[in-house]
Amino acid sequence: MGTSNGILKEFLHDCQVTLEKETESKTAIYMNSDDRWNLATRRGQKRIDTVILPEDVKKDFFDDIAEYLDPEAVAWYAEHDQLYHRGYLLYGAPGTGKTSLSLAAAGQFGLDVYAMNLSKVNDATLSDLMRKLPTRCILLLEDIDAIESAKSRENSDAGSSTSSSVTLSGLLNAIDGAGSVEGRALIMTTNHVDRLDPAVIRPGRVDKMVEFGLASREMLLGLFRYVYLPLSSKTERVGDKNEGVVNNQDAQDTQKHIQELAAMFADRVPAMKYSPAQILSFLIAHRHSPRDAVENVISWVEKGGEGFIPLRRQTSTMNTKSEEAVDVLVGVGMDDIQSWSTVC
Repeated sequence: MGTSNGILKEFLHDCQVTLEKETESKTAIYMNSDDRWNLATRRGQKRIDTVILPEDVKKDFFDDIAEYLDPEAVAWYAEHDQLYHRGYLLYGAPGTGKTSLSLAAAGQFGLDVYAMNLSKVNDATLSDLMRKLPTRCILLLEDIDAIESAKSRENSDAGSSTSSSVTLSGLLNAIDGAGSVEGRALIMTTNHVDRLDPAVIRPGRVDKMVEFGLASREMLLGLFRYVYLPLSSKTERVGDKNEGVVNNQDAQDTQKHIQELAAMFADRVPAMKYSPAQILSFLIAHRHSPRDAVENVISWVEKGGEGFIPLRRQTSTMNTKSEEAVDVLVGVGMDDIQSWSTVC
């Protein structure tokens, strides 16, 4: 009997070790339900090199979070009697990568994401949920412009489905009131920064604002390279259906070829006209042949960039790299997060 118990304990220990190995490299995504946080899914941690943004903007954002999470920062905040929290506002048009950057930050720093659906909470449940946050995490509040002040609420259509039942005062108290949780990184997103009450984005509540624009030439080049270049020099891939498999020996020639095609692609697509989501969707549709992408993009532009497939509908049919591109670069929003537990 003792031997059997020993075997069982060893088996359970092995299961625990396996589970820890599987989860340590993944980001846990929690969603709110009533006044509770429920695990929605675990996703593979996303690398920051898969985020297509101007390098200076990306570096500034990640450097700021890294400095905030530095253990020395905890002591500094305590010594100076300051609340230990940091707030970020990501703003810009839909499909420009706001939520995706948040998930990449979680992967980079090993943090879990608590994504709150503001349409499902009121002031009381918001306060409860905030108290139940762990000390180190990313709290993601999407479409923060849905929060209305008391005055604007009185003047708006009571039947509007876009507004949240959380009041402005309730949100502000939750962010930095007496009972606010310290240690978390607050990331808020909006497509309409002009609609935000100034009280929401004042310094101290929002410490850094990051604007997400339409695809610049630099981003067009980056998206093209990301889709067609190997993720590492050790990766074999099909660069073009008619060009065969790329191996390590001609990797440099492949990179040069893709760089040339990327420049041609960027020359044919007007900068600052399309969202990264539109560009990526087009490239994924031509992911087996970069040459076809370059040749066909002219007619795509002439049609106004119409006809691309919505990203979230492609997930089940894409290969691993394409799925990562969708999840990390662009097009991930609250609806996508809610569906991950069933899609994955």
